Amino acid sequence: MLPGRGAEGIHSMVTIPQFVSRPEVEVVVYRHKPACKFTAPDKLGRCSCRKHLYVREARLRIATGKRSWEAAREFATRWQDAHDPEKTKQREQAAKQEATYKLVEDAFDDFIAAKKAASDNPEGFAATESKFCTLKKQLLIFLAKHNLTVAEPERVYYVHRITSSLLDRWMATWKAKTYWSKTKRRDNCVAFFEHCVDKRWIAYDATSKDKGNPARGMMRIRTAKGSTIPTLPFTPKQFHAVLAATLRYEESVTTVNKREVQNKGLRLHALVNLMRWSGLSITDAVTLGRDRLGADNRLELHRTKTGNPVYLLLRSEIAEEVRNIPPGPDANPDYFFWSGKGKKNKAASTWQKTFRKLWTLVTPPLVLKDRDGRKLAPKSHMLRNSFAVELLKKKVSLDHVAVLLGDNPETIREHYFKWVPELQAILDDEVKKTWQAEPIILEDADHAISAAVN
Repeated sequence: MLPGRGAEGIHSMVTIPQFVSRPEVEVVVYRHKPACKFTAPDKLGRCSCRKHLYVREARLRIATGKRSWEAAREFATRWQDAHDPEKTKQREQAAKQEATYKLVEDAFDDFIAAKKAASDNPEGFAATESKFCTLKKQLLIFLAKHNLTVAEPERVYYVHRITSSLLDRWMATWKAKTYWSKTKRRDNCVAFFEHCVDKRWIAYDATSKDKGNPARGMMRIRTAKGSTIPTLPFTPKQFHAVLAATLRYEESVTTVNKREVQNKGLRLHALVNLMRWSGLSITDAVTLGRDRLGADNRLELHRTKTGNPVYLLLRSEIAEEVRNIPPGPDANPDYFFWSGKGKKNKAASTWQKTFRKLWTLVTPPLVLKDRDGRKLAPKSHMLRNSFAVELLKKKVSLDHVAVLLGDNPETIREHYFKWVPELQAILDDEVKKTWQAEPIILEDADHAISAAVN
Protein backbone atom coordinates (compact mmCIF):
# COMPACT_ATOMS: atom_id res chain seq x y z
CA MET A 1 0.00 0.00 0.00
CA LEU A 2 1.85 3.06 -1.23
CA PRO A 3 0.95 6.74 -1.37
CA GLY A 4 -0.72 7.46 -4.68
CA ARG A 5 0.66 9.67 -7.39
CA GLY A 6 -1.44 11.20 -10.13
CA ALA A 7 -0.69 10.65 -13.78
CA GLU A 8 1.13 13.99 -13.94
CA GLY A 9 3.01 13.62 -10.69
CA ILE A 10 0.34 15.16 -8.42
CA HIS A 11 0.41 13.53 -5.00
CA SER A 12 -2.92 12.64 -3.44
CA MET A 13 -3.42 12.55 0.30
CA VAL A 14 -4.88 9.04 0.17
CA THR A 15 -3.60 5.49 -0.04
CA ILE A 16 -4.12 3.87 -3.43
CA PRO A 17 -4.92 0.14 -3.28
CA GLN A 18 -3.66 -2.47 -5.72
CA PHE A 19 -6.44 -3.00 -8.29
CA VAL A 20 -7.17 -6.42 -9.77
CA SER A 21 -8.65 -4.86 -12.91
CA ARG A 22 -8.76 -1.49 -14.63
CA PRO A 23 -10.27 0.96 -12.09
CA GLU A 24 -13.47 2.79 -12.96
CA VAL A 25 -13.30 6.54 -12.42
CA GLU A 26 -15.66 9.45 -12.89
CA VAL A 27 -14.85 13.15 -13.27
CA VAL A 28 -16.82 15.18 -10.74
CA VAL A 29 -16.98 18.65 -9.24
CA TYR A 30 -16.71 18.09 -5.53
CA ARG A 31 -17.31 21.68 -4.46
CA HIS A 32 -18.28 24.66 -6.62
CA LYS A 33 -16.90 28.13 -6.05
CA PRO A 34 -19.38 30.44 -4.29
CA ALA A 35 -19.64 32.59 -7.43
CA CYS A 36 -20.18 29.66 -9.82
CA LYS A 37 -23.39 30.09 -11.89
CA PHE A 38 -23.34 26.61 -13.43
CA THR A 39 -24.19 24.30 -10.57
CA ALA A 40 -27.40 23.00 -12.16
CA PRO A 41 -27.04 19.56 -13.84
CA ASP A 42 -27.99 20.94 -17.28
CA LYS A 43 -25.35 23.72 -17.02
CA LEU A 44 -22.58 21.67 -15.44
CA GLY A 45 -20.67 21.41 -18.71
CA ARG A 46 -19.91 25.15 -18.58
CA CYS A 47 -18.54 25.01 -15.03
CA SER A 48 -14.84 25.95 -14.66
CA CYS A 49 -14.43 24.89 -11.03
CA ARG A 50 -11.67 22.44 -10.15
CA LYS A 51 -12.40 18.84 -11.09
CA HIS A 52 -11.79 15.65 -9.10
CA LEU A 53 -11.68 11.97 -9.90
CA TYR A 54 -13.98 9.63 -8.04
CA VAL A 55 -12.68 6.05 -7.95
CA ARG A 56 -15.75 3.87 -7.40
CA GLU A 57 -14.10 0.64 -6.28
CA ALA A 58 -11.93 2.29 -3.62
CA ARG A 59 -14.30 5.20 -2.85
CA LEU A 60 -11.48 7.68 -3.33
CA ARG A 61 -11.57 11.31 -4.38
CA ILE A 62 -8.42 12.55 -6.14
CA ALA A 63 -7.69 16.14 -7.17
CA THR A 64 -6.85 16.59 -10.85
CA GLY A 65 -5.72 20.22 -10.68
CA LYS A 66 -7.78 20.82 -13.86
CA ARG A 67 -10.65 23.22 -14.54
CA SER A 68 -11.46 22.02 -18.05
CA TRP A 69 -13.71 18.96 -18.38
CA GLU A 70 -11.72 17.75 -21.37
CA ALA A 71 -8.37 18.08 -19.57
CA ALA A 72 -9.82 16.35 -16.50
CA ARG A 73 -11.07 13.42 -18.62
CA GLU A 74 -7.62 13.08 -20.21
CA PHE A 75 -6.17 13.08 -16.71
CA ALA A 76 -8.64 10.35 -15.73
CA THR A 77 -7.57 8.17 -18.67
CA ARG A 78 -3.90 8.54 -17.79
CA TRP A 79 -4.64 7.77 -14.14
CA GLN A 80 -6.50 4.62 -15.14
CA ASP A 81 -3.60 3.56 -17.37
CA ALA A 82 -1.14 4.15 -14.54
CA HIS A 83 -3.13 1.91 -12.16
CA ASP A 84 -4.34 -0.68 -14.65
CA PRO A 85 -2.62 -3.96 -13.59
CA GLU A 86 -2.57 -5.26 -17.16
CA LYS A 87 -0.93 -2.12 -18.54
CA THR A 88 1.50 -2.06 -15.61
CA LYS A 89 2.55 -5.60 -16.47
CA GLN A 90 2.99 -4.63 -20.12
CA ARG A 91 5.16 -1.65 -19.17
CA GLU A 92 7.37 -3.82 -16.97
CA GLN A 93 7.81 -6.37 -19.75
CA ALA A 94 8.65 -3.63 -22.24
CA ALA A 95 11.18 -2.15 -19.82
CA LYS A 96 12.89 -5.51 -19.45
CA GLN A 97 13.11 -5.83 -23.21
CA GLU A 98 14.47 -2.31 -23.69
CA ALA A 99 16.99 -2.24 -20.85
CA THR A 100 20.28 -4.12 -20.98
CA TYR A 101 21.38 -5.48 -17.62
CA LYS A 102 24.47 -3.71 -16.30
CA LEU A 103 26.16 -4.13 -12.94
CA VAL A 104 26.35 -0.92 -10.92
CA GLU A 105 30.13 -1.13 -10.61
CA ASP A 106 30.62 -1.69 -14.35
CA ALA A 107 28.22 1.14 -15.17
CA PHE A 108 30.20 3.54 -12.99
CA ASP A 109 33.48 2.51 -14.63
CA ASP A 110 32.00 3.15 -18.06
CA PHE A 111 30.60 6.51 -16.93
CA ILE A 112 33.95 7.68 -15.52
CA ALA A 113 35.79 6.55 -18.66
CA ALA A 114 33.30 8.43 -20.85
CA LYS A 115 33.68 11.60 -18.76
CA LYS A 116 37.45 11.37 -18.96
CA ALA A 117 37.39 10.88 -22.73
CA ALA A 118 35.15 13.93 -23.14
CA SER A 119 37.29 16.16 -20.90
CA ASP A 120 39.40 18.80 -22.63
CA ASN A 121 41.59 19.12 -19.54
CA PRO A 122 42.90 15.65 -18.52
CA GLU A 123 44.97 16.97 -15.61
CA GLY A 124 42.05 18.93 -14.23
CA PHE A 125 39.81 15.87 -14.54
CA ALA A 126 41.81 14.03 -11.86
CA ALA A 127 39.94 15.81 -9.05
CA THR A 128 36.59 15.18 -10.74
CA GLU A 129 37.46 11.53 -11.28
CA SER A 130 38.28 11.18 -7.59
CA LYS A 131 34.82 12.51 -6.67
CA PHE A 132 33.09 10.08 -9.03
CA CYS A 133 35.14 7.18 -7.64
CA THR A 134 34.15 8.17 -4.10
CA LEU A 135 30.50 8.32 -5.16
CA LYS A 136 30.80 4.86 -6.71
CA LYS A 137 32.42 3.41 -3.60
CA GLN A 138 29.79 4.88 -1.28
CA LEU A 139 26.87 3.64 -3.40
CA LEU A 140 28.34 0.13 -3.63
CA ILE A 141 28.83 0.01 0.15
CA PHE A 142 25.23 1.13 0.69
CA LEU A 143 23.87 -1.46 -1.76
CA ALA A 144 25.94 -4.21 -0.13
CA LYS A 145 24.41 -3.38 3.26
CA HIS A 146 20.94 -3.13 1.71
CA ASN A 147 21.28 -6.55 0.08
CA LEU A 148 22.07 -8.14 3.44
CA THR A 149 18.71 -7.03 4.83
CA VAL A 150 16.38 -8.17 2.02
CA ALA A 151 15.45 -11.41 0.31
CA GLU A 152 17.21 -12.45 -2.89
CA PRO A 153 14.48 -11.20 -5.29
CA GLU A 154 14.74 -7.70 -3.79
CA ARG A 155 18.52 -7.41 -3.89
CA VAL A 156 20.02 -4.77 -6.16
CA TYR A 157 23.00 -5.57 -8.36
CA TYR A 158 22.01 -3.87 -11.63
CA VAL A 159 21.41 -0.18 -12.27
CA HIS A 160 17.88 -0.71 -13.63
CA ARG A 161 16.82 -2.06 -10.21
CA ILE A 162 17.72 1.18 -8.42
CA THR A 163 14.71 3.34 -7.54
CA SER A 164 14.26 6.91 -6.35
CA SER A 165 13.15 5.73 -2.91
CA LEU A 166 16.29 3.60 -2.56
CA LEU A 167 18.43 6.59 -3.53
CA ASP A 168 16.61 8.73 -0.96
CA ARG A 169 17.55 6.20 1.72
CA TRP A 170 21.14 6.33 0.53
CA MET A 171 21.11 10.15 0.55
CA ALA A 172 20.01 10.06 4.20
CA THR A 173 23.37 8.43 5.04
CA TRP A 174 25.48 11.17 3.43
CA LYS A 175 27.78 12.87 5.90
CA ALA A 176 28.11 16.10 3.91
CA LYS A 177 26.96 18.98 6.10
CA THR A 178 26.43 21.84 3.65
CA TYR A 179 23.81 22.59 1.04
CA TRP A 180 26.52 22.99 -1.58
CA SER A 181 28.25 19.64 -1.07
CA LYS A 182 24.98 17.69 -0.88
CA THR A 183 23.57 19.39 -3.95
CA LYS A 184 26.75 18.73 -5.94
CA ARG A 185 26.67 15.06 -4.96
CA ARG A 186 23.03 14.80 -5.99
CA ASP A 187 23.87 16.44 -9.34
CA ASN A 188 26.62 13.87 -9.89
CA CYS A 189 24.09 11.10 -9.24
CA VAL A 190 21.75 12.59 -11.84
CA ALA A 191 24.62 12.71 -14.37
CA PHE A 192 25.53 9.07 -13.70
CA PHE A 193 22.00 7.73 -14.11
CA GLU A 194 21.46 9.95 -17.16
CA HIS A 195 24.42 8.12 -18.69
CA CYS A 196 22.77 4.80 -17.80
CA VAL A 197 19.54 5.85 -19.52
CA ASP A 198 21.46 6.95 -22.63
CA LYS A 199 23.20 3.56 -22.72
CA ARG A 200 19.82 1.78 -22.33
CA TRP A 201 20.89 0.12 -19.09
CA ILE A 202 17.82 1.83 -17.67
CA ALA A 203 14.70 2.01 -19.82
CA TYR A 204 13.79 5.48 -21.07
CA ASP A 205 10.23 6.40 -20.05
CA ALA A 206 8.81 9.21 -22.18
CA THR A 207 5.61 9.35 -20.09
CA SER A 208 7.48 9.90 -16.82
CA LYS A 209 8.56 13.29 -15.54
CA ASP A 210 11.96 11.81 -14.69
CA LYS A 211 12.28 10.08 -18.10
CA GLY A 212 13.41 6.90 -16.36
CA ASN A 213 16.26 8.53 -14.40
CA PRO A 214 15.73 7.52 -10.74
CA ALA A 215 18.10 10.22 -9.45
CA ARG A 216 15.79 12.94 -10.77
CA GLY A 217 13.13 11.63 -8.42
CA MET A 218 15.36 12.02 -5.37
CA MET A 219 14.28 14.50 -2.73
CA ARG A 220 15.57 18.02 -3.32
CA ILE A 221 18.09 19.45 -0.89
CA ARG A 222 15.94 21.96 0.97
CA THR A 223 18.52 23.86 3.02
CA ALA A 224 18.53 27.56 2.14
CA LYS A 225 21.18 28.22 -0.47
CA GLY A 226 22.50 31.28 1.32
CA SER A 227 22.92 29.58 4.68
CA THR A 228 26.47 28.43 4.03
CA ILE A 229 28.70 30.79 2.11
CA PRO A 230 31.71 29.13 0.46
CA THR A 231 33.26 32.49 -0.53
CA LEU A 232 34.09 33.72 2.96
CA PRO A 233 37.39 35.70 2.98
CA PHE A 234 39.85 36.23 5.82
CA THR A 235 39.95 39.66 7.40
CA PRO A 236 43.42 41.31 7.40
CA LYS A 237 43.70 40.61 11.14
CA GLN A 238 42.81 36.94 10.65
CA PHE A 239 45.29 36.60 7.78
CA HIS A 240 48.16 37.98 9.87
CA ALA A 241 47.23 35.55 12.66
CA VAL A 242 47.39 32.67 10.16
CA LEU A 243 50.82 33.81 8.96
CA ALA A 244 52.11 33.98 12.53
CA ALA A 245 50.81 30.46 13.20
CA THR A 246 52.87 29.02 10.33
CA LEU A 247 56.06 29.87 12.24
CA ARG A 248 54.87 27.77 15.19
CA TYR A 249 54.04 24.76 13.03
CA GLU A 250 57.27 22.77 13.43
CA GLU A 251 57.29 23.14 17.21
CA SER A 252 53.73 21.81 17.41
CA VAL A 253 54.40 18.59 15.52
CA THR A 254 55.72 15.59 17.44
CA THR A 255 57.22 12.97 15.17
CA VAL A 256 60.07 10.50 15.34
CA ASN A 257 61.29 11.47 11.89
CA LYS A 258 61.97 15.20 12.24
CA ARG A 259 63.10 15.31 8.61
CA GLU A 260 59.45 15.09 7.55
CA VAL A 261 58.65 18.47 9.11
CA GLN A 262 62.01 20.18 8.68
CA ASN A 263 61.46 23.71 7.33
CA LYS A 264 57.73 22.95 7.02
CA GLY A 265 56.78 26.15 8.84
CA LEU A 266 58.82 28.36 6.50
CA ARG A 267 57.49 26.54 3.45
CA LEU A 268 53.95 26.87 4.77
CA HIS A 269 54.51 30.60 5.37
CA ALA A 270 55.57 31.03 1.74
CA LEU A 271 52.63 28.97 0.47
CA VAL A 272 50.09 30.99 2.48
CA ASN A 273 51.56 34.25 1.17
CA LEU A 274 51.59 32.93 -2.40
CA MET A 275 47.94 31.86 -2.27
CA ARG A 276 46.80 35.10 -0.61
CA TRP A 277 48.59 37.45 -3.02
CA SER A 278 48.05 35.44 -6.22
CA GLY A 279 44.57 33.97 -5.71
CA LEU A 280 45.81 30.55 -6.83
CA SER A 281 43.89 27.50 -5.66
CA ILE A 282 45.78 25.06 -3.46
CA THR A 283 46.30 22.61 -6.34
CA ASP A 284 47.77 25.28 -8.62
CA ALA A 285 49.90 26.74 -5.82
CA VAL A 286 51.49 23.54 -4.47
CA THR A 287 52.26 22.21 -7.98
CA LEU A 288 53.57 25.54 -9.31
CA GLY A 289 56.63 25.03 -11.49
CA ARG A 290 59.65 27.29 -11.06
CA ASP A 291 59.51 28.15 -14.75
CA ARG A 292 56.03 29.64 -14.19
CA LEU A 293 57.47 32.53 -12.14
CA GLY A 294 59.44 34.88 -14.37
CA ALA A 295 62.35 37.14 -13.51
CA ASP A 296 59.91 40.07 -13.64
CA ASN A 297 57.87 38.43 -10.80
CA ARG A 298 55.06 37.58 -13.21
CA LEU A 299 53.14 34.31 -12.89
CA GLU A 300 52.08 32.63 -16.13
CA LEU A 301 50.18 29.35 -15.94
CA HIS A 302 46.94 27.56 -16.76
CA ARG A 303 44.51 26.57 -14.02
CA THR A 304 44.36 22.85 -13.34
CA LYS A 305 40.60 22.90 -12.82
CA THR A 306 39.46 24.83 -15.90
CA GLY A 307 42.52 25.16 -18.13
CA ASN A 308 42.01 28.95 -18.20
CA PRO A 309 45.18 31.08 -18.42
CA VAL A 310 46.39 33.12 -15.45
CA TYR A 311 48.75 36.09 -15.89
CA LEU A 312 49.55 37.87 -12.64
CA LEU A 313 52.25 40.15 -11.25
CA LEU A 314 53.37 39.13 -7.75
CA ARG A 315 54.58 41.52 -5.09
CA SER A 316 58.40 41.48 -5.17
CA GLU A 317 58.79 40.40 -1.52
CA ILE A 318 56.35 37.51 -2.03
CA ALA A 319 58.11 36.41 -5.22
CA GLU A 320 61.48 36.45 -3.45
CA GLU A 321 60.15 34.46 -0.50
CA VAL A 322 58.78 31.79 -2.84
CA ARG A 323 62.03 31.61 -4.82
CA ASN A 324 64.10 31.22 -1.65
CA ILE A 325 62.01 28.69 0.28
CA PRO A 326 64.09 25.94 1.89
CA PRO A 327 63.77 22.52 0.21
CA GLY A 328 61.39 19.88 1.51
CA PRO A 329 62.25 16.23 2.31
CA ASP A 330 61.51 15.10 -1.26
CA ALA A 331 62.45 18.26 -3.16
CA ASN A 332 62.27 18.58 -6.93
CA PRO A 333 64.34 21.36 -8.55
CA ASP A 334 61.54 22.00 -11.07
CA TYR A 335 58.89 22.86 -8.45
CA PHE A 336 58.59 25.06 -5.37
CA PHE A 337 56.43 22.82 -3.16
CA TRP A 338 55.90 19.56 -5.07
CA SER A 339 58.04 16.49 -5.51
CA GLY A 340 56.72 16.07 -9.05
CA LYS A 341 55.61 12.53 -8.22
CA GLY A 342 52.04 11.26 -8.32
CA LYS A 343 48.91 13.20 -9.20
CA LYS A 344 48.43 16.90 -8.58
CA ASN A 345 45.23 16.43 -6.58
CA LYS A 346 47.05 14.05 -4.23
CA ALA A 347 49.72 16.69 -3.64
CA ALA A 348 46.98 19.17 -2.79
CA SER A 349 45.38 16.67 -0.38
CA THR A 350 48.69 16.27 1.47
CA TRP A 351 48.99 20.02 1.98
CA GLN A 352 45.33 20.21 3.04
CA LYS A 353 46.24 18.02 6.02
CA THR A 354 48.94 20.53 6.89
CA PHE A 355 46.40 23.35 6.71
CA ARG A 356 44.01 21.51 9.01
CA LYS A 357 46.79 21.36 11.59
CA LEU A 358 47.61 25.03 10.97
CA TRP A 359 44.06 26.22 11.75
CA THR A 360 44.36 24.79 15.27
CA LEU A 361 47.50 26.87 15.91
CA VAL A 362 46.00 30.25 15.02
CA THR A 363 45.82 32.66 17.97
CA PRO A 364 43.28 34.00 18.69
CA PRO A 365 41.25 31.08 17.28
CA LEU A 366 39.48 31.74 13.99
CA VAL A 367 35.79 32.39 14.58
CA LEU A 368 34.00 32.06 11.25
CA LYS A 369 30.23 32.14 10.82
CA ASP A 370 27.79 32.08 7.94
CA ARG A 371 24.94 34.57 7.59
CA ASP A 372 22.74 32.46 9.84
CA GLY A 373 25.32 32.62 12.63
CA ARG A 374 26.44 29.00 12.30
CA LYS A 375 30.12 28.18 12.72
CA LEU A 376 32.22 27.42 9.66
CA ALA A 377 35.52 25.58 9.48
CA PRO A 378 38.38 27.55 7.85
CA LYS A 379 39.44 26.47 4.36
CA SER A 380 42.59 27.10 2.35
CA HIS A 381 40.35 28.40 -0.46
CA MET A 382 39.59 31.41 1.75
CA LEU A 383 43.02 32.75 0.77
CA ARG A 384 41.84 32.88 -2.85
CA ASN A 385 38.61 34.49 -1.66
CA SER A 386 40.60 37.13 0.25
CA PHE A 387 42.58 38.00 -2.88
CA ALA A 388 39.40 38.48 -4.93
CA VAL A 389 37.45 40.42 -2.31
CA GLU A 390 40.31 42.82 -1.56
CA LEU A 391 40.64 43.61 -5.27
CA LEU A 392 36.92 44.32 -5.51
CA LYS A 393 37.09 46.54 -2.44
CA LYS A 394 39.77 48.55 -4.25
CA LYS A 395 37.16 49.02 -7.02
CA VAL A 396 38.90 46.76 -9.54
CA SER A 397 36.27 45.74 -12.10
CA LEU A 398 34.65 42.31 -12.04
CA ASP A 399 36.01 41.60 -15.52
CA HIS A 400 39.58 42.37 -14.47
CA VAL A 401 39.29 40.27 -11.30
CA ALA A 402 38.00 37.40 -13.44
CA VAL A 403 41.08 37.64 -15.68
CA LEU A 404 43.44 37.63 -12.68
CA LEU A 405 41.71 34.58 -11.18
CA GLY A 406 41.44 32.72 -14.49
CA ASP A 407 37.66 32.63 -14.10
CA ASN A 408 34.64 34.08 -15.87
CA PRO A 409 32.91 37.32 -14.78
CA GLU A 410 29.61 35.54 -14.05
CA THR A 411 31.29 33.31 -11.47
CA ILE A 412 33.04 36.28 -9.86
CA ARG A 413 29.79 38.23 -9.68
CA GLU A 414 27.91 35.31 -8.13
CA HIS A 415 30.53 34.37 -5.54
CA TYR A 416 32.21 37.62 -4.54
CA PHE A 417 30.00 40.63 -5.23
CA LYS A 418 27.98 40.23 -2.03
CA TRP A 419 31.12 40.73 0.05
CA VAL A 420 31.81 44.20 -1.36
CA PRO A 421 29.23 46.67 0.03
CA GLU A 422 31.27 49.54 -1.43
CA LEU A 423 30.27 48.41 -4.91
CA GLN A 424 26.63 48.29 -3.90
CA ALA A 425 26.98 51.87 -2.65
CA ILE A 426 28.24 52.88 -6.10
CA LEU A 427 25.15 51.31 -7.68
CA ASP A 428 22.94 53.11 -5.16
CA ASP A 429 24.52 56.42 -6.20
CA GLU A 430 23.85 55.64 -9.86
CA VAL A 431 20.19 54.99 -9.07
CA LYS A 432 19.93 58.24 -7.09
CA LYS A 433 21.28 60.18 -10.08
CA THR A 434 18.25 59.08 -12.10
CA TRP A 435 16.00 60.51 -9.42
CA GLN A 436 17.58 63.94 -9.86
CA ALA A 437 17.50 63.81 -13.65
CA GLU A 438 13.74 63.23 -13.96
CA PRO A 439 11.90 64.43 -10.84
CA ILE A 440 8.38 63.17 -10.27
CA ILE A 441 5.97 66.10 -10.02
CA LEU A 442 2.97 64.85 -8.10
CA GLU A 443 0.93 67.99 -8.76
CA ASP A 444 1.12 67.49 -12.55
CA ALA A 445 0.22 63.84 -12.10
CA ASP A 446 -2.87 64.81 -10.07
CA HIS A 447 -4.02 67.22 -12.81
CA ALA A 448 -3.56 64.55 -15.48
CA ILE A 449 -5.59 62.02 -13.50
CA SER A 450 -8.37 64.53 -12.83
CA ALA A 451 -8.58 65.43 -16.52
CA ALA A 452 -8.79 61.78 -17.52
CA VAL A 453 -11.56 61.06 -15.01
CA ASN A 454 -13.62 64.15 -15.86
